[in-house]
Amino acid sequence: MSWMLTFLCFYHKRETNSKTMTRIFTFVCIFHFTVLGSCRSNINYTYWLPKSIVEVNAANPNQQTKTSFGYDTSYRLIAITRNTTYNDHVFTAFITYNEDGQISKIKETSTGPSKPNSEFLFEYENGIVTQIKMSNATTTKYIQVLYNKEENTYSYVLNHSKKSFSFNDDGNLKALQIGDIRMIEIAMTYQNGLCKDVNIQPALFLVQNLLHATNSFGMLLYNTQEVDAISYEGHKMAIENELDEYGNIVKVRLLDHPEDPVELRIAYEMNDMRL
Repeated sequence: MSWMLTFLCFYHKRETNSKTMTRIFTFVCIFHFTVLGSCRSNINYTYWLPKSIVEVNAANPNQQTKTSFGYDTSYRLIAITRNTTYNDHVFTAFITYNEDGQISKIKETSTGPSKPNSEFLFEYENGIVTQIKMSNATTTKYIQVLYNKEENTYSYVLNHSKKSFSFNDDGNLKALQIGDIRMIEIAMTYQNGLCKDVNIQPALFLVQNLLHATNSFGMLLYNTQEVDAISYEGHKMAIENELDEYGNIVKVRLLDHPEDPVELRIAYEMNDMRL
């Protein structure tokens, strides 16, 4: 629209005197900026943040695991809480970020006396995790992390076992390998996933299986892209996703689970951001 208005101004300048042109130009400019200003102020972006994932054992519906999520005002994940219907233990992982916006600490608390609180501190070099300090009431371990840029893979050795985490170009976890065994492979589509509006960093995935709060099946689906299949030690499980009217994944069914069928139910929180 801007180039057309410029052309009209130029054309009328040739046909009218300068005084008339000034009036026309003033009117056009006021109209132009009024339209742009009103359009811009009405543009909103809606963030759909997963608030909970409930895992239901289809064979025993009373056996449920609920994972809840909390966010800060920048829509960053800051808390993960996991509890089940078959025991009283509640695990919560609190996530802290450094001044560069990277995860610097994850502290997990537990209501179960047999599960001590734990803490993970992350060190970075050029934006890449290089070391994890893992500690609880009795032990402290330093985990050296290696990153392969070409394969976008992080790996480390813990308790004499090598773990490798492979990510795709969008930063979503696509495979977990322990030693020589390809434990988990995640197949994704190009459709939006559960956390399409959440930035999940590699640091969280690197300790996901070490935290009780995140050691649940639902966290494997916590990607920006839709997951349509998961292979566990070579056994492929197809996934059926159910969407709501806004295109959010609200129900996930594992069609070929080797044991009892599992269904996941997802609830969201809507946040509007004015641009």
